[in-house]
Amino acid sequence: MGFTAEQGSPPPGAEPPAAGRRAPRAGLRAAVLAAAAAAALAFGAAAASAQDGFVDTDGVHGYAVDALAAEGVLAGTECGEHLFCPDDPVQRWELAVWLVRAVEESTLESTGRFADVDPRRDWWSRYADRLFQLGVSRGCSASPLLFCPDAPVTRGQMAVLLVKAFRLGPGPPAGFTDTAGSPHASAADALAAAGITAGCGTDPLRFCPAALATRGQAALLAARALRLEPPPDEVFTAASTGGLHSCGVRSDETLECWGDNRQGQSEVPSGKFTAASAGLSHTCAVRAESGRAVCWGANGRGQADAPAGAFTDVTAGGFHSCGVLDGGSAACWGDNEYNQLAAPQEGVAS
Repeated sequence: MGFTAEQGSPPPGAEPPAAGRRAPRAGLRAAVLAAAAAAALAFGAAAASAQDGFVDTDGVHGYAVDALAAEGVLAGTECGEHLFCPDDPVQRWELAVWLVRAVEESTLESTGRFADVDPRRDWWSRYADRLFQLGVSRGCSASPLLFCPDAPVTRGQMAVLLVKAFRLGPGPPAGFTDTAGSPHASAADALAAAGITAGCGTDPLRFCPAALATRGQAALLAARALRLEPPPDEVFTAASTGGLHSCGVRSDETLECWGDNRQGQSEVPSGKFTAASAGLSHTCAVRAESGRAVCWGANGRGQADAPAGAFTDVTAGGFHSCGVLDGGSAACWGDNEYNQLAAPQEGVAS
């Protein structure tokens, strides 16, 4: 399990050759340069391949996956060449490998304590063993002692494992509406208090403890627990709140919207943007390439019918929108019941 076709089968119980693997960090400790150099020499061709990154990750999961891969946390758990499969459910053996590597540099040899784990066959057996020794997981059955390595992990179970692995303290009730009576409620609250999770939904606030955790979600929460910061192109430079949705422009001029999408107001068109504004049920933005204003979402009163021209800024209201043209004049469109489209043209700076 866990080996890609191009890696082949390692010797019994041996670690798999990992593309671009560096020495795993101990908590937040940096990898030793000598170890990284040794790994580069040992896995030369594989290391060059890994530098290209994964081709199936992007956005917030992409930064987390890349950051963990750079720390050696994910080595041997890829699902294919340059593939991470972020939407696949994360399995217990995979999460064991990630968590142990994230919190310490080395692992002990496997004792073969689990009846369903073979140290001669399963290279990751030492991680399952170490997770047990650390008191993070007691397995999935006590008699006989089983680890259930191929079983998927729920979001609730993942929360408990993260809280124990990173020794997070308890947190106040986060307000999740679906964790009452759940054995994982306190762990979900602890993750929220630590800024590691915001839940799975906001209307109402939910954690979805019974839902299966994906590999992308597990990587994201682990990266947040390690305080691995997103790269500069993942940083927001502007944000806007609308009726039931919000939008933000990143420093690489990509735009992301989230929240209510019943009118399509959170479905961002492709391209880059210099400014954006979330309205009641529509969104407007200024394209970086042309300066044109584009709007999407509700358009019952023409509030999304942006006129032609080059804009430097735009704002979306309830049922109308306005923008500043390149020359400094204002243009408005949409509902005009209260003469809100009659923007004054005198005294506008140019």
